Amino acid sequence: MKLSVVSPDTVDWPVHIPVPQNGGTVKRHKMTASFRLLDIEELRQRVGGDADLFGRVLSSDADGVFLRDVLVGWRGVEDEDGNEAPFTDENRDALLRSVAARTALTEAFVQMLQGRQAKN
Repeated sequence: MKLSVVSPDTVDWPVHIPVPQNGGTVKRHKMTASFRLLDIEELRQRVGGDADLFGRVLSSDADGVFLRDVLVGWRGVEDEDGNEAPFTDENRDALLRSVAARTALTEAFVQMLQGRQAKN
């Protein structure tokens, strides 16, 4: 596979969200997030330098604006009836109200940016 100087606008990336259960257990929900790629200049402008990228993204996104901007689609998210939930602004914002989901999405986004292999 050849390396291209032109990258895609979005990348689909697996996300594992730990959902707390009664009794102290955690159920891991797997979804696929479509993330908008940022170039290095936009990333630095948004979160600062490259060191501790996860910490910088997480701390700079206290209100969820960053993830609202880079999360542009998904697969594997269900509504309360078990049907595939469409990606809408309202559904995205509902998902981002979950601390577990926001943390997992941030981890996945940073993992994707750094080129670390996703864990299945």
